[in-house]
Amino acid sequence: MSVQLIYHTPESMAGGISPFDATIMQMVAGREVRLACPYLGLTYLNRLTQQADHWRLITDVPEWLRAMTPKERQQVEEFIAHHRDQIHHCQDLHAKVVIAGPQAMTGSANFTQKGMTGRVEVSVLFADCEPVDELRAWFDLLWSQTAPVVGEELRRWREVLPTQDVRLEAPPISCRFPGVAARLSPLPMIAEGTDVEERLLSRLRLAPNRQWMESWLDLAQTLLETTGLSSDDRRLVISLPNDKEIPIIIGSRIVLMAFRRERRTDHRLIPDYRFHDDHQTVDLILPASYRPRFQQLPRAAHYWFFKKHYSDEQRNEDAPICLGFTMPAEFTFPAGVRAAWLEAAQQECDRHHSSSYRRKHQPQLYSLICDPAYRRQVLDVAFSG
Repeated sequence: MSVQLIYHTPESMAGGISPFDATIMQMVAGREVRLACPYLGLTYLNRLTQQADHWRLITDVPEWLRAMTPKERQQVEEFIAHHRDQIHHCQDLHAKVVIAGPQAMTGSANFTQKGMTGRVEVSVLFADCEPVDELRAWFDLLWSQTAPVVGEELRRWREVLPTQDVRLEAPPISCRFPGVAARLSPLPMIAEGTDVEERLLSRLRLAPNRQWMESWLDLAQTLLETTGLSSDDRRLVISLPNDKEIPIIIGSRIVLMAFRRERRTDHRLIPDYRFHDDHQTVDLILPASYRPRFQQLPRAAHYWFFKKHYSDEQRNEDAPICLGFTMPAEFTFPAGVRAAWLEAAQQECDRHHSSSYRRKHQPQLYSLICDPAYRRQVLDVAFSG
């Protein structure tokens, strides 16, 4: 039996590991998790739930939406819709509680990255004691008294919120307190020495340098944020195939890929891939409108065509193209390509409810893209030499 206070120390405030995040990550790993909180960050919520075996969340949905930017609200709505049976709405909820296994933590910190790393908070951790059972019973009673939010009500509520991100701009009031600048704790690496870990590290080392890999991961993060896809969305597949590539699939089509080397010489736009040693290839899905003009695009290295597959694709010429670009460490695509890529990816997202390749999805790769602390940890290993 133990009771422990969780708060920032001078070390964590000055850039050390957040004791709040470290405690939560230790609690939830591989366990059934109960969460109650009105204010959540999607990135942090994904980080937390990816470590859990199963999870349920009680939240005040309108308050959650109200705290988000207009773009984030759309992503939250999609997240709630996708996890409808795991999320219950409770009006006026203000508690912040996480319960997992023999432990429970409650306190002031919201389950956001700012709440974990940038605010002055205090929580209490209970372990192997009666309050854990009492909090679990409290959660289960509240769960039985609440229900998932109705989709139409959720949409109407989001639509009445301001469409502009209004932030109060005012000069700060002076304060001697130095502030909190903690960082998230490292997630567990893929088991050391496993085939998956070796493949991941060797794949990352195909990048000419660390900055190139960071640029590709940033591009992948933009894709996931734009489409609102979480790691457990069944439309999404991020994997490490035996080929020396890192593909991201939505539904049945690759929408982003690193390191592809086109085998068909007639599909290469740069003979024998003669480009600078500090370049590597980035493949993007692009709309069919790019078919007549892709060969004229700067840095285009190779291409391949998708075949018609959907009702709006009457001919193969109506299907998208996948175009590979040779890129230095700082990615700069031809004008209009980035927006067209995101539009084509969103179209694939809208067409599907799941992917037949889903069994190949590896959640750690999602964390590598979206979790800054985990990304730093893995890249430190990959590029330590």
